[in-house]
Amino acid sequence: MGLDVVVEEVEPGSPNVIAVLQGEGDGPCLMFECHTDVVTEGDALEWKYGPFEGRWVGNRIYGRGACDTKGNLAAAIKAVQAISQTGTPSKAGSSWEFWLTRKG
Repeated sequence: MGLDVVVEEVEPGSPNVIAVLQGEGDGPCLMFECHTDVVTEGDALEWKYGPFEGRWVGNRIYGRGACDTKGNLAAAIKAVQAISQTGTPSKAGSSWEFWLTRKG
């Protein structure tokens, strides 16, 4: 996709990834931000299905991180891909950032 990528190691094996699609001017930047961590499982006894099972029940998946931020992550990837494939020079850049942990 023609991205400039920087990987920042937060801790061993746990990177933040920043990818930039450069524009041809100094216009404003369009930024997509997604976190890739999941909430802690808490007390596993309180789960109807084990938090680490990833179990299909009907048309749903139950488990730790089964939903969280997957939709906006996929949408950001497709949006940056679509922008890069237009072949139309942009005055602005696009930034795509994946954070290991939530900022708070």
